[in-house]
Amino acid sequence: MRFIEIGKRWVQLGHEVHVVGSEYACRLCKEYGFKPVTYAYAPLLSAPMLSVYTSIKKALSKVPAKDFDLIYTHETFKCAVTSVLIKKKLKIPLVSEFDLLCPEETSVLSSIIWAYRFYEHRTIPLRLVLMNFLVFNTYIRNLLLRKIDLVFALSNDIKGLLEKTGVSNERIYVVGPGLDLDYIQNIESESKLYEACFLGSIEPRKGVFDLITLWRRILKRKPGAKLLIIGRGQKEYLEKMKRIIQKYNIHNNIKMMGFVSEESKFELMKQSKIFIFPSYYEGFAQVICEAMACKLPVVAYDLPGYKEWYGNDVTYVKKGDVNSLLNATLTLLEDDTLLRVMGEKGIKRVKKYDWNKLAKKELDIMTQNL
Repeated sequence: MRFIEIGKRWVQLGHEVHVVGSEYACRLCKEYGFKPVTYAYAPLLSAPMLSVYTSIKKALSKVPAKDFDLIYTHETFKCAVTSVLIKKKLKIPLVSEFDLLCPEETSVLSSIIWAYRFYEHRTIPLRLVLMNFLVFNTYIRNLLLRKIDLVFALSNDIKGLLEKTGVSNERIYVVGPGLDLDYIQNIESESKLYEACFLGSIEPRKGVFDLITLWRRILKRKPGAKLLIIGRGQKEYLEKMKRIIQKYNIHNNIKMMGFVSEESKFELMKQSKIFIFPSYYEGFAQVICEAMACKLPVVAYDLPGYKEWYGNDVTYVKKGDVNSLLNATLTLLEDDTLLRVMGEKGIKRVKKYDWNKLAKKELDIMTQNL
């Protein structure tokens, strides 16, 4: 979504933008008002690991023989490999944005340990296959980072991690969040229907199972409390969440919305009293910025990139500490004055973040350094 918002502004400034991506990615661009020249390919959905490599091949076949000024890409393995190969073919500069990089991804040894823990719920044979896949991709991606001419890091923490992988300090520029505050403020919603909401992909990294544990404990103090969960995820994680919710008979207190439109997203967030984000790994978390723009107090695990952009206007708790998450959530829910004060502090904080300014800033940096 970040590139879509920035890309829209580049087009408005008179620049021609071309996008090579999956059919879904290209469709998403148009759905959100970004109208670049698109070259779509159909990914292989039946085999996720194989799909990564087939998608690289398909993406390369879609790149037109045109004179481009630069390549702009994302930090994933698939995007890194594809864009480096395009750079070699077209002989033009390569720019990448990094909004997420975990400390465990900076070396082979740490990535092995991380992958072992990440896939602990799998059978041993499958666990070894997935570990090798993840570690290999991380290793290759980190090697390719040195081929990138300019990197936009979304926090100083990410900048430090990039330097550990071998990217020189001179090529890294820290840029912050963006926001269309006028758009968000013009969206109306009903009265508060939920005590809290969460927005993000449904996966363990986002702390979604901590979220369910938290809500079970909330219900002991507030039996009628309702939690709204917005976001899509892999089938196995969605099914696991639904099993847990059914097991503890809390399905009337937790509503899972799946993917929603941009307008509906903000409308639903505004129907909540607070925003809870127990993610374990983030760069700066755009969704926190959006929640604050909706005047929602935010409770989140204390991650390195947050305070740089959100200061003390978020209620932070120790990562993985569900009891502290519980106490912080209850403190807000039981104090209407604190709810109002934290909501006002949050929206005051994010008023300075603007997609138009950010798009121009990145353009200026690229123009001056490429």
